[in-house]
Amino acid sequence: MDAIKELKYFFLILFILAIVWLFTGGPFRPEATSGLFLKDPQSRRGRDLQKEVGKITDTTRPAGDDTVEPKDDDVKEIPKDIVTLKRAKARDTNTDNEYIEIIASKNNKNAINISEWKIEGKNGLDLKLGYGTYVYTPGISNPKENIFLEPGGKAIIATSYSPLGANFLINKCSGYLDQDKQFSPRLPRQCPLVEDEVLPEGLNDECLDFIEDISKCEILDTIPSYLNSACQSFLSEKINYKSCVSLHRSDADFFGNEWRIFLSRSEELWKKSREQITLTDENGNLIDSISY
Repeated sequence: MDAIKELKYFFLILFILAIVWLFTGGPFRPEATSGLFLKDPQSRRGRDLQKEVGKITDTTRPAGDDTVEPKDDDVKEIPKDIVTLKRAKARDTNTDNEYIEIIASKNNKNAINISEWKIEGKNGLDLKLGYGTYVYTPGISNPKENIFLEPGGKAIIATSYSPLGANFLINKCSGYLDQDKQFSPRLPRQCPLVEDEVLPEGLNDECLDFIEDISKCEILDTIPSYLNSACQSFLSEKINYKSCVSLHRSDADFFGNEWRIFLSRSEELWKKSREQITLTDENGNLIDSISY
């Protein structure tokens, strides 16, 4: 009987506890979802991962934190200078006419120093482009300066020797240097017309008529004897490259945007077919190449 009474008391206590539990909220209490195994263990890890991702993708992410790779759409390429190698007359079998071209993009922001760059063909001979002079001066040892290609600039790389003994930048008077067709391609004839120059006083009408017929960059082989001495002196002393440079070196448009570079080879350098020419920088990095 005692055991039965004790069992009744036990169930009575459970019944009272159940009523109290229900009265205080039962299964809807916050505490009901706490504990070791009443909650999915992965849910906390999921929230933690979301927090970590939020930190990584936040705009305040510390510099150098590369935990998450950016999307392809977010990757910005750093603009680079662009230089193109052109075949030009590489197939020409006449060494005097054989040349290739290097052209700098007009979109480049800065001038490019190409002095230490090299070109190489299938024969394995690599040749440095070398240095040049910005204002060629006849009769002296011209300085050897770094060759910079300005945006949109060009360098014509000739196989042969320089008729002037130097690499040089084209200027508005350079056409005077090409009287005997020494250059391939020809130098541009951009010299100012003599008739547009400030002429000395005392030149008569015959002299002025003769001057009006002189073409750009033309050096006179002979001077007509019918012209007076003042006219003859002017024509022989002032119509030439040196005088042109003296008069126009300070002009805003004096310098051109084309270099002439000579590799000083006496034999054909590039093959007529099945050739590959590469252009590399001073560190051996490939800039451009052509095959034909």
